[in-house]
Amino acid sequence: MRERAKKIVILEIVVLAMLLVLWGIGQYKSDINTVTKSGSNLSVTFFDVGKGDCILIESSESAILIDTGYEENGEEIVEKLKKRGIESLQYLILTHPDKDHIGGADYIIKQLNVLEIIETDCEVDSNDYKEYKMEAAKQGVTILTLKETKEIAFGKAKIFIYPPIHVEDYEGENDFSLVTKLVYGETSFLFTGDAQENRMDEIVTQIPDIESTLLKVPHHGRWKENSEKLFRLVSPQYSIITNDKKKMYKDVKKLLKDLGSTVYETKSGDIKVISDGTKLRISQ
Repeated sequence: MRERAKKIVILEIVVLAMLLVLWGIGQYKSDINTVTKSGSNLSVTFFDVGKGDCILIESSESAILIDTGYEENGEEIVEKLKKRGIESLQYLILTHPDKDHIGGADYIIKQLNVLEIIETDCEVDSNDYKEYKMEAAKQGVTILTLKETKEIAFGKAKIFIYPPIHVEDYEGENDFSLVTKLVYGETSFLFTGDAQENRMDEIVTQIPDIESTLLKVPHHGRWKENSEKLFRLVSPQYSIITNDKKKMYKDVKKLLKDLGSTVYETKSGDIKVISDGTKLRISQ
C-alpha cells in the first residue's frame, strides 16, 4: 500500500509539473502575440516577405510600418495587420524605392488609413514607385520627403529617423536608405534598410548613440567591407536578417555570432519581438 501511495504522489507531482510548464508556454505565447492592454509592452514584428523588408512597430495605441515588401506581399500584410485589429498606421516609413521595400505600398495605402508617409529623397522610374505615388495622392496621404533627422514620440518610446547625407557619393538607391532607431526604456532597435558601404560609413557618425539591443542587418545580410566596423559599434545582443532560402550569407552570420549576437532570419518565418523596456523576448 505504501509503495502504491508513493507512486500516486509521484504521478501527481509529474502531472502538476507538466501543467505548470504548459501554462507557462501559453502565457509566453500570449505575451509574444499581443501587446498588453496596460501598454507596458512594445511589439516589433519582422514579416517574412522573402528577400525584402516589412517591419511592424506596435504599441497599445498605434502602429508604424517600415517598408512593405514586394507587390505580391501587400494583400498578405494587410490581412495580418487587420487580424491584429490594425486599421490605421500612424506612419508608413519607406526606406528607399526598391521593389522589395515599396512593392506593397499602394495596396496598403488603399486598404488602411495611413496618416503620413515618410520617404527618402530618391525618385526612380519604376511601376512600383509610380503606383505608390498615385495611390498616396488618390487617398490624400501626406508625404514627408525626409531631409533632416526626425524624432517621433511613440507612446513611451522614441523613434529617430535619419536621412542620407552625402547623396552625391551614392552608386544606387540602397545608400539612400532611411535609418531608424527605436528606443524604449533600456532597449533599442536599429533598422538600417539596405545601407551599403557609403551609407554605413555615414550612420556610424550620424547616430549619436548607435549601440542597440537589436540590429536589423543591412541589405539582407550581404557582406560589406565595413560590416565588421558597424557590427562592433552597434554591439547587438540580437540580429535580424531579412532574407529568403536562396541566399546564405554565412560570413555575416559567423561574424555576428562571434561578436556574441544571436541571429534570426525571416526565411524561417515571421519574427516577433516583445520589449518590456528592460529586455527583449523573441519568438519565431
